[in-house]
Parts: sequence; structure tokens; C-alpha cells
Amino acid sequence: MRNPHSPFALLFVPWALLLAAPLLLAQEPALPARIEAERENLFPEGVEYDPTAGRFLLGSLAEGDVFVVEDDGTTTRLIEDDDLLASTGLEVDALTNRLLVANADPGAFNPFNLNPGASLGIYDLATGARLRMVDLRHLRPGRHFPNDVAVDDDGNAYVTDSFAAVVYRVTPEGEASVFAQDEQFAGGLLTLNGIVWHPDGYLIVAQAGKGELYKIPLASPEKVTSVTLPEPVSGADGLALHPDGSLIVISGSLSTVFRLRSDDGWASARIEGRVKTDEPATTAAVRDGAVYVLYSRMRAMNFGQTVASFPIVRVDFE
Repeated sequence: MRNPHSPFALLFVPWALLLAAPLLLAQEPALPARIEAERENLFPEGVEYDPTAGRFLLGSLAEGDVFVVEDDGTTTRLIEDDDLLASTGLEVDALTNRLLVANADPGAFNPFNLNPGASLGIYDLATGARLRMVDLRHLRPGRHFPNDVAVDDDGNAYVTDSFAAVVYRVTPEGEASVFAQDEQFAGGLLTLNGIVWHPDGYLIVAQAGKGELYKIPLASPEKVTSVTLPEPVSGADGLALHPDGSLIVISGSLSTVFRLRSDDGWASARIEGRVKTDEPATTAAVRDGAVYVLYSRMRAMNFGQTVASFPIVRVDFE
């Protein structure tokens, strides 16, 4: 045993600290637990993390445009586009340096607005410059509410429409079509909501009204199957596919974030964890393996209340 009174012990301690110092300095700073996006009455519905620039991005139901949020809450405009009416879902396509924005019409919930606007905005991720605006309204008659967007590794975008109960596809060249439609998608005021692309070649889509998930193969979108769940995820909203293979599902109506996992290619799934949130959240983004959810505070918007900031909150599963 080392003698604590030995002069060699005195020499050992500082040398040990010096040797350990590079390791201490190399440790990554802790990810923030909560970021307050500071912009009055922004009312964002979608959040995305841009790994190319290390920043969060928020849409806005009130302003339409897209904003950058720093960790200190500073919020600045990235995209200013008069044709963005209400930006809902966001998707970063880092492979092509694009940001995809589902563009809804704020008047879509007015029952007398029988043909509201619906489109997909495509922008340069770094500069926010518009590359194209793809109309979706002409693809189906009736009312529309584009809600969320995903992108595959070929650059095809997939957009859910919560009123028309379909999934659109937009190619990298901007050609739009109805990709998937199925009688299972119907039911409730809001139908299809969150969507993710799985690298094994299919989409997973949430049905908000029923609390169900659907698997849609890219090669045969007519073969829609319902993911067997131990219980419905009532009010299923945003989805995020975690790098570890689990699926994050947000339920605003339950104020709960679920972590699901599948052992059979998403024919079925189990609930691996759930966390109650302080407020209803709309969707999630993954930053360096950490799950963050957005409190959009849309109830305050519906009642005409003023809101100063909008939290992006880290969710820690046990």
C-alpha cells in the first residue's frame, strides 16, 4: 500500500491530475435540459435538429416562416417566404443540404374553406433560399392539411395530409403524386399525422384519431399494415426515429412521450418507456442521441393569448 506521508505520494497526485487533464478537457458539455425559444406568439408546431450546423429549427403556425433557435433561446429567422402560410412539419435532408417544410393553410379548420392551400416548401438548408414550392392541393379534391414530412435516402419526400387521409410523394425534381391511400387511414377530425422513413425501406405513419401506427412499404405502398401495439397511443402526433432503432411517439392529448421498439420489422411493437410532460407536446427531434420535444402552446393561440417563449425540452427515459 502506498504510504500517504511519503514524498512520492505528493508527487503522484499532481502527475495523476496532469495525465487526466486531457481526458477531462475532452468531455463533451452537457446537453441543455430546456431551451426557451424567445419570440412572442411564434406558436411553432414542428421542430427539427440540424446536425450540419448544430442548431434547432422551428416552424410557425402564426408566421409561416422558419426560425433558428440557439441554446440560449435566441431566435432568428432562417426562411422568409410569403408563400409559407403555416409551417407544420420540418425535415432536414442533410444528404442534399435541403430543408423540407409542410405548408398548411391557417384557415383549413374553417368548415367554409372547402379547398385550403396545401404545399411542400423546399429550401437550401444553409441559407434558407427557396428551391421550389410544390403544390399538393390539386392531387385530391376537398379539404387539406399537410402535417408532417419525411425523406428517404433517394431524396423523395413524403407528406401526410390530416384531412385528406393520404400520403403524398414529391420527387427530388418536384413531381408530386398521391403515394398511399387506404381505408384504414380514415377516422377522427385529424387522421394521418407524424411520419418517419425507415432505412429498411418503409414508412411509419401515425393516425392521430385512432392512436394507431401504420407501416407502408416503399416498393408496394398499397400493402399498408397496422403495427400491432399493446395499447392505442391516443392522439399520436409527431414521430422521431432514434438512432438506436426505437421510435419516439408524441401524444399531446396524453401529455406523454412514448419510446417504442420492435423485434419483427415493425409488424408489432412494445412500449419500452414513457415519460409524462409538463405540457402537451407536438413533436420531437433527436440531438446527439437525446430526445427533445416541443411545447407549441397552441391552446393559448386558440384563445388569443400572448406567449413570450416556447420551450424545447429534453426528455430523459429511465
